[in-house]
Amino acid sequence: MVGNPENTVNALLIIGLIPTAISALFAGVFVSGDRMRGNYSGEDDFRKRMSISTKLFLLGLPSLLTAFAVYFIMT
Repeated sequence: MVGNPENTVNALLIIGLIPTAISALFAGVFVSGDRMRGNYSGEDDFRKRMSISTKLFLLGLPSLLTAFAVYFIMT
């Protein structure tokens, strides 16, 4: 994979996007504002979900940043 930067970028993007997408699901990014407000007021585990979401985002962020760096350095 080192010899072909395109494969490296693709692998890093996949590794970075999966935890980021799961993080967005836990954070409730894909629901409307009314539903988010209802979920926030009705759930006791909101802070736990947000903590998991933050950790997953921070897990995927280095891979995404590395993929962008490799892409811009090699092109």
